[in-house]
Amino acid sequence: MRYRVLRFPGFRAKAFTLSFDDGAYDDVRLAQMFHQYGMKCTFNISSIRFAQDPNEPHRKVTLEEAKQYYYPLGHEVAVHGLRHISPYQSSSPVMIHELLEDRIGLENIFGRIITGLAYPDDGRNTPEMTRRLADMGFHFCRCLAPDDTFSLPTDWLNLRPTTKHNSRYMPELLDKFLELNIFDKYISQRESKWFYMWGHSHELRGQNNWEIIDQVGEKVAGHDEIWFATNSEICEYVRAYQQMQFSADDHIAYNPTHYTIYLEVDKENVAIAPGETKFFS
Repeated sequence: MRYRVLRFPGFRAKAFTLSFDDGAYDDVRLAQMFHQYGMKCTFNISSIRFAQDPNEPHRKVTLEEAKQYYYPLGHEVAVHGLRHISPYQSSSPVMIHELLEDRIGLENIFGRIITGLAYPDDGRNTPEMTRRLADMGFHFCRCLAPDDTFSLPTDWLNLRPTTKHNSRYMPELLDKFLELNIFDKYISQRESKWFYMWGHSHELRGQNNWEIIDQVGEKVAGHDEIWFATNSEICEYVRAYQQMQFSADDHIAYNPTHYTIYLEVDKENVAIAPGETKFFS
């Protein structure tokens, strides 16, 4: 093979994902809206900051709401810190406790392994903390600095989103992403792309601009060339591709993972099943 690039499931060249923080009760409405349009979101929440009184104004989601509206609607949760304090402003022991204990708490609540994180507060991190994240079992960690190139991350522990939901540039970026024709590009530049939007559901209520979600949903719905997935689904799929084994002359490929991996090899679609060895001329 001369050129090979990762494709998403179904040989799609684009992925779309969402990430919303803080667990406000508005997540209930938001999760339902995303589900209506076939979009998937990673909701970044704290394991100890659920509302006790469902009648409390401007509250967090209750534990019952979290269990009802996140995973059952195709979404997921990720760590956001016990007390939502800044990693940049905290000592390493404090942040290890904040993040690891939050992960343990969320895993006990939802009965799932949770390997995602959105850095809390100002979204900043330190190099020392980044080095410790993998030891704590995190596979991806979202910061706030945007990357509008639509390129997949090379550093998943400092994951940069495309845009925030209420950015003035968001509609233009989304249109640009949808219009992007990857298959028109030169063969060495046909890498798969993604669109990653983050935000806060309480801002949608506070600014009374829920129509933003409808506008996004109406634009992306029905695009069969896009893989709609959670942050974890995309991250774990890319990690599986990175575990693929290729012979020294690139004529043999082996898939040691439990994922079917989709590739474009010299402009031809190739799917390699779990445990399969594929030979190329």
